[in-house]
Amino acid sequence: VLLVGDSIPYTLLPGLQPLAAERGVTVETALVAGCGVVGGTVAYSDGQVPSHAPGCEKLVDDYERTALAHHRPEIVVWMSNWETNDRVVQGQRYRFGSPAWDDMMLDKIAEAAERLTSGDAHLVIATMPPRAPNELLPAPDSAEVARYVRLNELYMQYARAHPETVSVVDFAGAVCPDGPPCPRTVDGIEPRPL
Repeated sequence: VLLVGDSIPYTLLPGLQPLAAERGVTVETALVAGCGVVGGTVAYSDGQVPSHAPGCEKLVDDYERTALAHHRPEIVVWMSNWETNDRVVQGQRYRFGSPAWDDMMLDKIAEAAERLTSGDAHLVIATMPPRAPNELLPAPDSAEVARYVRLNELYMQYARAHPETVSVVDFAGAVCPDGPPCPRTVDGIEPRPL
């Protein structure tokens, strides 16, 4: 199994790798903190582009292609929350919530899926929940929650159209079982400290 995405999946590795090893499965990573899986450049809703974002597309593409060639995974698991943001693609800014953003994101999901399944691996995309409230930040507002809901809908739409190569696992439902607002703890465990 090859795990791709941003920093969020790193928090799962201490539990995931030993559990996988018990079943004879190796979990490798191609994770890039601060970068999502899809191409383009992240932009916040206020138009600001994070300083690291312009380099993400090439970095992620190179890292994933190298990891795919080296590990030859049977399954690739995609887990990232940077896809919920606006994007700049070839100089054009796409604002979340517009039909153009949906079309762009579906195109970018397709490009990433084709890259990640090019070695015949099956792609599993994990839905992403909005963050839970914590000491640093209050519960997300409805606009932030809508970004996660819409992105997860697009993941499911893409997977339904490509059932032989792509599946979706409801990670959001596991850590946010009753839907937003998400709880801080689930079954006595704090799955996402921040």
